Amino acid sequence: MSATKTTPRIILGTQSFALETTDPTQSDFRVQGAENLKPFLDCAEAYGVLELDTARVYCGGDTETVIGQVEGQPLSRFEISTKIYPLQAGDHAPEALVKSFHRSLEQLKVDKVKIFYLHAPDFFTPFELTLKTVDELYRQGRFEQFGLSNFAAWQVAFIQQICHYKGYVRPTVYQGWYNPLMRQCERELIPCLREFGMKFYAYSPIAGGFLAGNYTIDGPVKDGTRFDTKTVLGSYCRGQYWSPLYFDAVAALKTVANAHGIPVLEASIRWLNHHSPLGPEDGLIFGANDRVQDLRENLVSLQQGPLPQEVVQAFEDAWEKVKAGNQTYFRRDIRTPTKETAQTSGDKREE
Repeated sequence: MSATKTTPRIILGTQSFALETTDPTQSDFRVQGAENLKPFLDCAEAYGVLELDTARVYCGGDTETVIGQVEGQPLSRFEISTKIYPLQAGDHAPEALVKSFHRSLEQLKVDKVKIFYLHAPDFFTPFELTLKTVDELYRQGRFEQFGLSNFAAWQVAFIQQICHYKGYVRPTVYQGWYNPLMRQCERELIPCLREFGMKFYAYSPIAGGFLAGNYTIDGPVKDGTRFDTKTVLGSYCRGQYWSPLYFDAVAALKTVANAHGIPVLEASIRWLNHHSPLGPEDGLIFGANDRVQDLRENLVSLQQGPLPQEVVQAFEDAWEKVKAGNQTYFRRDIRTPTKETAQTSGDKREE
């Protein structure tokens, strides 16, 4: 990919934001309480990041609630987008979808959102019924853009056809799992999105911090982090990255990047910004841990220029090493959906 392309927009992910009363055994969060959110919002705004991404499923709904509790209303400074995940069979049926969507608006304390996403397919509800309901909400002025997340490319194309022939609002943005070690979507999904004029917003751009190169396969992991196996999400992340294949790939990247005086995490961010297939209409969703400084450093890395060609090639070599072990970019049909299943299958690992 040419190093002269224009870079994607940046969005602040909010999955780690929670209420002070949020149950730590049920959710993955790092920042509690509206007052503690403010420094992260201030940091994002200082670097020109003016869009928040959230979801009804995050922290059992508490993330939307705490965003709505921030004094001064975040919408006055940020555009907000949200998603509805099918926690149970039929959650994208008309009545359930409308109820969940209005609950999101109520908790966020807004009248509308920028993007409303279907967070994953509801395999128990015909797409036609869901899309008709989405169109009705759009015509009521409740959101500006319709998005999809965690759908397979064929499902995206099918939904586009339904919306075209029925005259419904078309999805114009897709939110998906993408980073230098997770590039399965490049093969069929991104070409599909380009065919239909859809933007791509990448979540988990730094693989939950795995690309920092600070972990060892047998080493300790701090409680509450993205690879803590005592949490559902931590177990899921381990299932993707915690293998010799991925550790060897990061070690090789680290060696080449460090030889050029570039930390491997910074190199990963610069690769996404300058050398990936993402363009100016696309986006990168960066979340937050419990340190504002880490968010600031990631945003500073985004201001750095393209990488030396040797480092770019190292990323291609790393991808060749790990791609056979990648999970799918889409969510499969889960016939016994549960809350725990949703937490491991929804939009995750914004870091």
